[in-house]
Amino acid sequence: MPRCINCLLESRYSAIAARLLVTFAFWASGVMALAGFAAKAVEMEQHELKPGCARNAATVVLQLIACDCGTWLAAGALGVFMVLTIPIAHAFWRETGVDAFRDANTAIGHVSLVGHAPSERQDLLSSRPHPSLPGLGRSHRRRCRGVTTNMPS
Repeated sequence: MPRCINCLLESRYSAIAARLLVTFAFWASGVMALAGFAAKAVEMEQHELKPGCARNAATVVLQLIACDCGTWLAAGALGVFMVLTIPIAHAFWRETGVDAFRDANTAIGHVSLVGHAPSERQDLLSSRPHPSLPGLGRSHRRRCRGVTTNMPS
């Protein structure tokens, strides 16, 4: 891969953008649940999660606060959350027609996001911490200054 592309992909800004995109499903959902708090509380109660206000508050806290915790801890907590939502809110095996199709696609998306967490963990563990952004390796700074490293291209 050309050095300029490596530098772009491993820059501090790319790492920030990647983390925002990887956690987008969680924090966007948390913001939406907070903005429509009463409606989300009613939805919680429709899924037999009572009291809806307390359950929605816990969900918002998990989705917004966990995204700011340590990356692996947040990925684990949000992964468990997503797996638990499948039988509660996306039980496609109980549905028919369009509802079953929609819930099955949502469940597949949840499983895919949860499956991504181990690869993200491996990426984080494979590089030494960057002083300005945890999880970004120091090798980026060396390569982008023109110093050759033993990284494969």
